[in-house]
Amino acid sequence: MTTILIPCKDLNLGKSRLSPWVDGRTRRSLCKMFLNRTLALATATVAASEVRLLTSDPDAREIAREFGVPTIADKGWDLNSALSGARAAMASDVSVSEVVILPIDLPCANSHSLGTVMREPGDVVIVPDHERRGTNVLSLSRAALRDFSFQYGSNSFMAHMAAAQRIGIEPAVVLDEDLAFDVDEPDDYHLWKEHAPTLLRGAAWV
Repeated sequence: MTTILIPCKDLNLGKSRLSPWVDGRTRRSLCKMFLNRTLALATATVAASEVRLLTSDPDAREIAREFGVPTIADKGWDLNSALSGARAAMASDVSVSEVVILPIDLPCANSHSLGTVMREPGDVVIVPDHERRGTNVLSLSRAALRDFSFQYGSNSFMAHMAAAQRIGIEPAVVLDEDLAFDVDEPDDYHLWKEHAPTLLRGAAWV
């Protein structure tokens, strides 16, 4: 069984890099909208029982509950430690054969693009961002999950390539335009706003 794991930090703390240009209330609303969209996408791609939300935020857990998605408590101090902490919960479920880590800030992600990643053979599959610096989607087989060292942060694409190679796995790389775009920096946010007028029209956080 392929499980989609969605990490989500406290909705009040997300998208902090936008803070000089976007106020806190707007950032929270943006994160909440992205979370809803990502949960909808994940549950349209696999069964809700095959999705997990990794979070410490009670509001995010409530949103997941509305989608019928189980949650895993985030007990880490950053994304890497949170994912490392979730490893045991994922490994304890013997039905899990693959874990696809899907961030909430990929507004162009769709079931077709996710399906491409899920069908790609290999124990480690990485989808980089447009600049091939960050890691936008990461897929790990059950065997790889046991020993893989999460390296999210600066230049995580190459760091994850190296992490796979350290455990004897040559990672597969999927270049996908829909998955390569993330809303992380101010330029990403403004580009997304420019090209998503139908999503923005009438939205409470505009």
